Amino acid sequence: MTLRLTMPWPISVNSLYRSYDGRQIISVPGRKYYAACKQHLAAIKQLPDFGESRLKVVIRLYAPSVRVYDLDNHAKTLLDAITHCQRVWKDDRQIDDLRIIRMEKGGKNARAELTITVIPDKEA
Repeated sequence: MTLRLTMPWPISVNSLYRSYDGRQIISVPGRKYYAACKQHLAAIKQLPDFGESRLKVVIRLYAPSVRVYDLDNHAKTLLDAITHCQRVWKDDRQIDDLRIIRMEKGGKNARAELTITVIPDKEA
């Protein structure tokens, strides 16, 4: 089973959390990004149920500019947002194989494209 998703450009994990009263909380930009992802996934009528299957995920990042960025900072935010939505997988700990690819500049069409595949020999 394979799912292809196009998601909004993820903010950096450096912007995702803030300290408040000695605790780590999701920042305002983080909450906005989570809400955008939730709205985006809610618009997709039929998503496969991956259950607790082990997964392979390929992420292609199309940045809004040619500015230098760390791939992993954006991937972490994206995966956490999808987990938060609870519509694709139960937890991103199910991902056993993860690849992140820097693509050409997306400009106004900045986005993250994901290909999610069940790893057959590890299906739940």
